[in-house]
Amino acid sequence: MTMTIRFDYPEAYHYLMTHKEVYTLRSYRKKDGVHHLLTNQALVKINRFVKVAFEKFIRSKKELEVYVRKSGYDTVEDWVKAAKGAPFLHYVYLLREDYKWEDAEDAENMHG
Repeated sequence: MTMTIRFDYPEAYHYLMTHKEVYTLRSYRKKDGVHHLLTNQALVKINRFVKVAFEKFIRSKKELEVYVRKSGYDTVEDWVKAAKGAPFLHYVYLLREDYKWEDAEDAENMHG
């Protein structure tokens, strides 16, 4: 089953595409593993994959100070506002361009 993650805010999406990693806040905990990247920010449909790892449940804005520099946002306030207060922090890493979904399925079968 293909897991997906959407990046529709330009700050986070462009940071991910430029730096190959980003911290993101979500309203629920996403399953760790390879996800198909979806966005409305690309001019053409992209077929990229990312590795998602749950980092922690955020209880206060102060906890985000060490992560904000890799979020795509200038301030914690801007980030929290865009995320609408979502408390689940995840680390997302952009996989190589030639990565195919079959690679993820093979890896899961080897460990399963």
